[in-house]
Amino acid sequence: MNDEAYEIVVRLRERAKAFNGIEPQHFVFPACEHGHVDSTRNQHSFRTAWRSLTRVIRCPACGKSQRPGKICSNGKCKVAIQDIRSPLAGLRFHDLRHHAITELAESQVSDQTIMAIAGHVSQKMLARYSHVRTEARRQAVAGTLSAKPHRGISARLATPAGYDTTTTDTKRVG
Repeated sequence: MNDEAYEIVVRLRERAKAFNGIEPQHFVFPACEHGHVDSTRNQHSFRTAWRSLTRVIRCPACGKSQRPGKICSNGKCKVAIQDIRSPLAGLRFHDLRHHAITELAESQVSDQTIMAIAGHVSQKMLARYSHVRTEARRQAVAGTLSAKPHRGISARLATPAGYDTTTTDTKRVG
């Protein structure tokens, strides 16, 4: 588990304290129906939570996060919000998988490691899920071009005079 995932689990535990849901037999993702949390039962569907997450909007006047509607649900604000769209609208849960695999590929993690993490069994499947972005490709090429030359004529030209040990001028003669 990486640091971010661990931090989220810690936050979930802190939140669970509010409804006495921190016993060893309680679920990390408890059932919640009509605002009532039951930590002794697990959440059966992620669909409702995902829909709520991808539809939530923020009032531009007061900043309150809320469901879409005609006017802000803040009693003091009442700004028209019917034209505001969630920044996450249209995001599918599976898109996060594509994004994570792409981030791993761009960070130069080996294909074998990415395949092990993602559960892929073929290079073809890995290619389908990783979408290395143009900017990452540019940076990779720029990094290659800026690397120091190691061999050949370009290496000799890049080496200061008197320090080249690959030629006979620095070797002791007879």
